[in-house]
Amino acid sequence: MRREPRVLFATDFHGDVKGGLHLATRLAAERAATLVILHVVPLDAQAGEGMLHQSVSARRARPEGALLSLVPDDPAVPFLHALEQGDPLETIAAFVARERVDLLVMEVRQRPALARALGGRGLVRRLLERLECPVVTYRAGGVALEAAAAAAPRAPVVPAEVLPALLNARVEALVSWLALRREAARRVSTSASLRDGAAALFRATRPATGGVFAPRLRRLLELELTEHQRAQGALGVSLVACGEALVQLGVGARADAALARFSEQLEREGSAASLPLEPAEARWDLGLVILAGARLELPGLEAAHLVFTFDARRDFLRILAQPGPAPSAETYAFDAEGVMLSNSRFPDQLQRAGLLPRDPGAQTPRRIRVCDPAGDGPGAARPLTRMAADATAGHDGADFTGYRDYRGVQVVGAWRWLAEHGFGVAVEMDWPSPSERKEDSEPVP
Repeated sequence: MRREPRVLFATDFHGDVKGGLHLATRLAAERAATLVILHVVPLDAQAGEGMLHQSVSARRARPEGALLSLVPDDPAVPFLHALEQGDPLETIAAFVARERVDLLVMEVRQRPALARALGGRGLVRRLLERLECPVVTYRAGGVALEAAAAAAPRAPVVPAEVLPALLNARVEALVSWLALRREAARRVSTSASLRDGAAALFRATRPATGGVFAPRLRRLLELELTEHQRAQGALGVSLVACGEALVQLGVGARADAALARFSEQLEREGSAASLPLEPAEARWDLGLVILAGARLELPGLEAAHLVFTFDARRDFLRILAQPGPAPSAETYAFDAEGVMLSNSRFPDQLQRAGLLPRDPGAQTPRRIRVCDPAGDGPGAARPLTRMAADATAGHDGADFTGYRDYRGVQVVGAWRWLAEHGFGVAVEMDWPSPSERKEDSEPVP
């Protein structure tokens, strides 16, 4: 049985706990992972009898209550609390190994001048030297992503030829998920009770009827749609007839050009799934959404549209965010203008370059254009990368000789353009210099 991934947030209750918890929650949601919130009560094993007094002091501080008060801001993210005692370095390292943690999130703070002068290394730095799992470190004013294995021996070079296979697998997973959501909406739209209820409500809202029966009919229709929304695991559902919103429950999408394209496809083809869209209302606990809808044929009336809203993080972004064959490998999606629709594995580099806000959890969807940052002109005018230019022209391809990506880093990659869905998917990884490739001849399993 496949083990669910785990993201660990280790905190001492000081510093920017709220920001760190929000960041860890976002990372767990993107990876469909369980969030573990850990606090270590520091005990010094060399203190001898003093450990007794330390333990008594720890109990008086009641860390259990403080720990249990830390809850993810996304209710869809499963979470656990863990309270340990001991040396923080040893305890966290042991916990990561024992629980097979996939990602650790910790805050980095300014250390006292005396400690820096004496050459002492902070807890996070010492953990980075010991752990094999990735570590995301953050400060109150920004985020930095560091690979814990950076101090370990260099990993063997991964052959670029593995990228097309990885790309095909993830594209098929995305297309399958979108098709399932689209088909589910179409099946719900065939419900006779739903069609009759929508037609009756539409007629009851006409001026000639006086709207006497509209409130009761709307409550019945909302009850049925709520059940379908829950069954689909959707954030919201809407029913529109003749351009009029009969029912709007939960979250919707912001009216923009991308939403208009989705509506046009829905009308043209009878069912559709959207690209990741902005939610109708900006919320700190919600990222992008995806719509899936179908045409609803109403007796004696023009067709209506039934649309479900899904959290893009739960599946679309999770599929793309899975680890690759190398630490630098990433898969991401982009639209016809080259705007990224998914998360980057390198938000720290983008923040240092001024391309992303220096906020915990800031990410790239609909914020970053896939162009070379060293190109001429402002961001919107810079030419797309070699990959994005070819893909948005409608081509599938690969480049194993090397080109510059949206960070300005030399990479190799493969890409596909999904004309039916209006977006492309690329898989890329950093490419070492020819001398580095020559030095590393160890085969990759």
